[in-house]
Amino acid sequence: MKFDASKKRNQRTVRYITIAGFLLGLLYPLCAGSMDSPIALINGISIGILGGVLVALFELYFLGPMKLRSSFISTVLVKSTSYFFLFIFLILVLMNFNEAWYYGVGMYENFKSARFQTFLYDGDFKVIVLYSLLSVSAIIFTREISRKMGQGVFLNFLTGKYHFPCEEERIFMFLDQKSSTQLAEEMGSLGYYTFLKEFYSDVTQCILGVSGEIYRYVGDQVVISWSVKKGLKNANCIRCYFYIKNEIERQKEKYLVKYSHIPEFGASIHLGKVIRGEVGDVKSQIVFHGEALYETAHMEKECRKQGFDILVSNQLLELVSLPVIYQTKHVARIPVLNNGKNINLYTIEESGPNPV
Repeated sequence: MKFDASKKRNQRTVRYITIAGFLLGLLYPLCAGSMDSPIALINGISIGILGGVLVALFELYFLGPMKLRSSFISTVLVKSTSYFFLFIFLILVLMNFNEAWYYGVGMYENFKSARFQTFLYDGDFKVIVLYSLLSVSAIIFTREISRKMGQGVFLNFLTGKYHFPCEEERIFMFLDQKSSTQLAEEMGSLGYYTFLKEFYSDVTQCILGVSGEIYRYVGDQVVISWSVKKGLKNANCIRCYFYIKNEIERQKEKYLVKYSHIPEFGASIHLGKVIRGEVGDVKSQIVFHGEALYETAHMEKECRKQGFDILVSNQLLELVSLPVIYQTKHVARIPVLNNGKNINLYTIEESGPNPV
């Protein structure tokens, strides 16, 4: 399933960047006042669409991995330079092909024509290349900013969606490393940081694969969130833990070779109402506040205290339809806050392979 979800996300990325390319390709003849020229429209749209597809593919399969080992500025500069040369080639080939077809001549004949040579040396060729470079740079910059800020955060800032706080019901998972103090002492601060960074990187696709949003990293803990609809769909919020567990099991040899330890972790999953809003002036951030977070944190402490791998609240289990391979067991009843409220806690075991 993880790979299927990853494939769907990649398809979405290709689709969104292609649409952006199409719109930017259409915008150029509009701004240049050549909308009445069929060949100008054909050139603009074809360069936009094919350029968008190529940028998306390069982002996903060629230049994408560099973001893990390069600074933000380096990433943007290297990508922009690469796309600069890519678009010079793309513009030359596509425009020559389109115009040869439009005027009914051979590609070599069209390339050598006075009209095309004038376009290259005295016409709009340089402007089109510059426009393409600025357009691609804007797309890459937006993608990198969005990745740094988190899923949907950049768009929410732009639209001001959470400028005024609102109440919503959400599902939260607190995913904690076990024996973190001991591991930090054995590996050293830098070694443990590298260990955690690799763990977070490996589990990200599992989280995204079940529509989870990474809310924040707190030391050796990652807080994951879902809207109620997405979290309950196909039991995404529950399956997330088992996908992560299976992924780490799949990569355990790597961790043993590099760190002499396999990541061990526990998860607490709960749902409830929270206030979501934008806070801060010099540094703005979209945050959650509310009892659901405090209660999940309380469950996380209980999870560590009793040594369970996963704890789920009865409030969540009453709403989610679990696949038949998951069996629940009541293990504790804990008070939360000082209002006499109690949460029944259940652990979950998997009896077979993770469902697709």
